[in-house]
Amino acid sequence: MTPVIRAMMNVLLAVSGSLVASILVKVTATTALALVGAQLARRCRAAIRHVFLASAFAALLALPIASLLVPSVRIGVVPAAPASLQPPSVDARTAPVLPTASNAPAIVTPAIPHSPTASLSVLLRAGWIVGAGLFLVPMVIGLSQMRSLRRTGQPWARGQSVVDRLAADVGIRRRVEVRLHRSVPGPMTCGVVRPAIMLPVDSQTWPSDDLNRAIVHELEHVQRGDWASQCVARAICASYWFHPLVWVAWRQLQLEAERACDDAVLACAEATAYADQLVVLAKRLSSRPDAPLPAMASRGDLAARVTAVLDNRQPRGQAGPFWLALAGAVSVLIVVAISPLQVATAQTPTTRDRLTFEVASIKPSPEQPSPMTVRPLHGRLIADASVRLLMRNAYNVQPFQIVGGPDWNKSDRFAIEAKADANASRAEMFLMLQALLEDRFQLKTHRETRELPVYTLVAARSGLKLPPPKEGGCVVPGPDAPPDWSEGRMFVPGQGPPSLVKCGSVSVGLGIPKMQGGKIPMPEFIRALSAVLGRAVIDKTGFTGLFDVRLDFLPDETTVAMPPPPPDVAASPESGSPSILTALQEQLGLRLESTRGPVEVLVIDSVARPTED
Repeated sequence: MTPVIRAMMNVLLAVSGSLVASILVKVTATTALALVGAQLARRCRAAIRHVFLASAFAALLALPIASLLVPSVRIGVVPAAPASLQPPSVDARTAPVLPTASNAPAIVTPAIPHSPTASLSVLLRAGWIVGAGLFLVPMVIGLSQMRSLRRTGQPWARGQSVVDRLAADVGIRRRVEVRLHRSVPGPMTCGVVRPAIMLPVDSQTWPSDDLNRAIVHELEHVQRGDWASQCVARAICASYWFHPLVWVAWRQLQLEAERACDDAVLACAEATAYADQLVVLAKRLSSRPDAPLPAMASRGDLAARVTAVLDNRQPRGQAGPFWLALAGAVSVLIVVAISPLQVATAQTPTTRDRLTFEVASIKPSPEQPSPMTVRPLHGRLIADASVRLLMRNAYNVQPFQIVGGPDWNKSDRFAIEAKADANASRAEMFLMLQALLEDRFQLKTHRETRELPVYTLVAARSGLKLPPPKEGGCVVPGPDAPPDWSEGRMFVPGQGPPSLVKCGSVSVGLGIPKMQGGKIPMPEFIRALSAVLGRAVIDKTGFTGLFDVRLDFLPDETTVAMPPPPPDVAASPESGSPSILTALQEQLGLRLESTRGPVEVLVIDSVARPTED
């Protein structure tokens, strides 16, 4: 894969699942297509180019709305080597899959962002909003100025009679007011329902031909509705203030609008005289750079407009109904075609991730008081669990990372007995479980990133109180340990004391509110804490060493992923244990802060009940 193609893939993967980023990609494609079309149509009438550019801005306005309302269609992009989506190896998977209560946490690795990513996302959104507000301010000020000029302008009887006569000639049935104002540097138009033409005071001394040409130009703006289209386009530019292509398209839209009005003037005037008038008006406007909105002539587009006015080969005239309909149809087609699209990482089947069980039996299992289980043991996988719990183990995700699907995939239990090679590792059997879900349950999923509530873990004001690791607090398995040796041990009330855990892992009690482990790195503690809280946790402690943990607490509304303790535990002396938030602060010197951030989720597109066998 060439570096250029790899870079393009990385960009597509970066916007995978992000609605905002996907919208920006669609905006870029739409704007680029409009600019390329305008360039290809440079020998066509200016009015035609303006229609297509205006339709592109209409598409830019509709794209975000349609992207929110229309169901998304995933586009698979194969990553070069995205570690976060590759099947984990035995060493990478630190999730226990021993007896698990139906609503209790299985401590699996949550796909959560690093803290800089979350902070950057928040900063980018805030910058976008602030920038849009700042770019809207000049527009609001300009509209306010035009309203004030119109309100304080003086009527001009002679000019009104000229406007009424010329408006009737071009088929304008509405009354177009004429106002004089000493602060207006040149002819300009404003208003939609009640349009008005603003003229400088000295226009009363202009020759009749100059006045007629200026009024014809402004009446063409009124007939075309340029005031409304340019105001909307300018607001869209403010919304995408950081996007250079949108501003280029806005500038081109202005130029084509002026050239279309110039073409209307040339239908009844001599080109050389009109070009001279444009130069004179541009000089007047150059002394007033603070004009509220574009007037009849400006220095920025003067050269292009004069060249077009003097070019006898340039086609002129209005766009016509056909081009209006075609531009509208293209705009609608673009919105309908690309608004549902969203880039997603495609899971490429390989020999490794399509490993399957030699034989598998699946039967419905009635509800029973015993906890759900998923056990990979000595080349076999035995499970009595819901589809949700099977997915949590197969795809290595937390409960809060599974989105969608029917209600039965949470409640209905299935008894599964599957046989694999005797030397199959836990990770390989989880890949086989993925294949089993996809083949027998017709499970189809995709990954995306969503803005969800998260916790950030920071040091308490009293400082960290993480106990240093001690010898004998955990077990290091020998080289002859079976492949199903659990990296962590869960313990259930009434089944004896908890077993020692593998060093570097955290065990969670089901019913007994406790987290325990030895020689733990902070990422492992974050994984366990995310499972207990039912929410992604982002590490902002800065701690990089190892520590032991024994956290005693009572479940409350914060520990949404843990069941309440049984009555005998609740009535015991341990019932005085604090909540997990208090326990973290008092026992470990850690504090949780609630916020929102991007979290990778697994979305269920479709799933079906399997047939019995």
